[in-house]
Amino acid sequence: MTISAERVPSRPPRKFMAAAVVAGLLPWLGIVARLLTANPLRITFIGLILWFAGCASLWYMHLPPEVARERSFGVSLLIWTLTFVPVFACTAMGTGMIISHF
Repeated sequence: MTISAERVPSRPPRKFMAAAVVAGLLPWLGIVARLLTANPLRITFIGLILWFAGCASLWYMHLPPEVARERSFGVSLLIWTLTFVPVFACTAMGTGMIISHF
């Protein structure tokens, strides 16, 4: 019994793995945003910049035709946004609570 080349998943290139790691770490930068400023408007602006960076990272991961055929960029962006916003907000607020406690 032989395995066809279609059924064996290939490893993604390292540059795409790096883009995925960046998108996964961006929400945690809410800690840094809160350490830089206590102004909620500035924290929101920093979060918006980080969100755009994550969008660019996701777009880069969807460039290969193999990925574009299997996954919709819009769905990936929606799912990533639904995880980015609460994690960023919680890390920023949690850092603020820790700072004010000490």
